[in-house]
Amino acid sequence: MIIKEKIANIFSIFVLTILFLSCTSNIEDNDNTKLENENSGKTENFSDWEYRGFQIKESELNIFLYLIKGEISDIKLLLNDSFHPNQVIAEPNDIYNFKFNNLKDGINSVRISNNKKSLSVAIKNQPFQGKIVESNTIFTIKVNEEVKIKNTGMIVRLISLSRDSRCEDPTDKFDCMHDPRTFLTFQLSAPRYIPESPTILKPQTEIAAGVYHDFPFSIEEIEPPPKKGIVIEQSKYEVKMKVQ
Repeated sequence: MIIKEKIANIFSIFVLTILFLSCTSNIEDNDNTKLENENSGKTENFSDWEYRGFQIKESELNIFLYLIKGEISDIKLLLNDSFHPNQVIAEPNDIYNFKFNNLKDGINSVRISNNKKSLSVAIKNQPFQGKIVESNTIFTIKVNEEVKIKNTGMIVRLISLSRDSRCEDPTDKFDCMHDPRTFLTFQLSAPRYIPESPTILKPQTEIAAGVYHDFPFSIEEIEPPPKKGIVIEQSKYEVKMKVQ
């Protein structure tokens, strides 16, 4: 009888122990699941953004960001480690314009950050060294020169010309049996947009056209004209083009 009671007590303790461990495990699993859900929610809710350049107008600095997701209020900008934006303007297509009135001459720095990433940008506040032209006006540009389009802030830089197969007389099908053309590589940039470096094919007898976001452009003419047996140096090329 005593032995049976001891066996019953041992069995009861064993069952209670199993139940206790099972409950504890469920509580831990629930806590872990809750913590994972909270962390997942935090990850899903963070703000992501992309730097889209700057523009200086009458000593006012405009920094452009593209908001990929989240809240723009989560993103902090600081000019020269001291100044916050005077104004933030929401523009179409999720672009935000951060305006600063504390720009100094020479080199300035802007730090852009949130809780996931940061970026520091150096900005030169100095007169533009290249030519400034009106839109829809034909201008001439040489290799390594920069031309700014007035009012839009777009900058065109001619990088190189290659595979120049133009003929002295492209209408002479006996002397010019191939397709005479030239490839031109540019670096194009403008506030609110990511810089691009397109290579454009220009047939010798046609105007070549291209588009950089909101800015259609055309390549009208390449000089000097080709001569048999003479290789034109990069520095000698002059390209006539137009940005609308």
